[in-house]
Amino acid sequence: MEDLLLDILDALRRLPDLPGEGSLGPLDLDRIVRRHNRGISNNAKHLSKRYILPFYLRVKQEEPDRWRAWGVDPALERRLLRTLRMKPRRTASGVATITVLTRPHPCSGRCVYCPNDLRMPKSYLADEPACQRAEQNYFDPFLQVTTRLTALHQMGHSVDKVELIVLGGTWSDYPESYQLWFVRELFRALNSWPVPTPELEARRDHYRKLGISNDPVTLAREVAPEQQLVNAGLLTYNQAFARLYGSVPTNEDPWGEKSERFRQAAAIMHATADELAAEQRRNETAAHRVVGLVIETRPDAITPQSLTLFRKLGCTKIQVGIQSTRQQVLDANHRGTTV
Repeated sequence: MEDLLLDILDALRRLPDLPGEGSLGPLDLDRIVRRHNRGISNNAKHLSKRYILPFYLRVKQEEPDRWRAWGVDPALERRLLRTLRMKPRRTASGVATITVLTRPHPCSGRCVYCPNDLRMPKSYLADEPACQRAEQNYFDPFLQVTTRLTALHQMGHSVDKVELIVLGGTWSDYPESYQLWFVRELFRALNSWPVPTPELEARRDHYRKLGISNDPVTLAREVAPEQQLVNAGLLTYNQAFARLYGSVPTNEDPWGEKSERFRQAAAIMHATADELAAEQRRNETAAHRVVGLVIETRPDAITPQSLTLFRKLGCTKIQVGIQSTRQQVLDANHRGTTV
């Protein structure tokens, strides 16, 4: 990998130093990569563009002497990032968007069309990319943001300005202490990044020690009995949620041991308004700042009290599901709102 990187750096040094220029085109980069893969018959051992930048960033952080030997100055590094950046349109506006999900939770609505995937908060499906990332990170906001920041950074994107999009059914249905904790952890992740690996592993161990899995196959198997009942119309999402994560005994879990681990996991999920405000103040001068915070809720869940809380959280945008402008359609789907 190092030889490939050094060849790319040499090619960049030979380019004219013009404003806004100086990066290799896709064909030029592909030519260099193919030259290094020539003669390697095993495709699994081929070098790939997607691994070059993570390699460069790792060496820069962990092996500074080796990195200095490459002779990369700030101007050359900017050229390298432009050359190796993956999916450049993601931050074309200058702002990196990070989507996170809240944990599964009962919903106050009973909309007919809403998905009922018990592995997810109401209205989301486990096979959606953002949902998969959330599940892998135990729906923990700190883990979700830190891992996504790392991924975007390794793809060559600037992460100094971030818009946070919080998904997860009806935000207002969650307890206020959870809302404060969730947003505090979003800010804390940005204030702390890059986070040392041991700290991230300690966070994951909190869930692992309680027997909470982040493996999609295991999770699908755990919710399968209740999911079948929901799909058959014999249980509502909220009833199934109570059996899985609440305190309702079942034949498979007569003593509620399965749900107890989720209660223990939730023991850390609370914060005060002062704790949130402290992280918000830190973020004002942080290297990775929040420039937007988006939450979603139902029209009938908006009250003067909830709006006051949204302001306290630092929300800049609220996504409100309208679904239809015809009252007949809304009533038929049990939306519970008026036009």
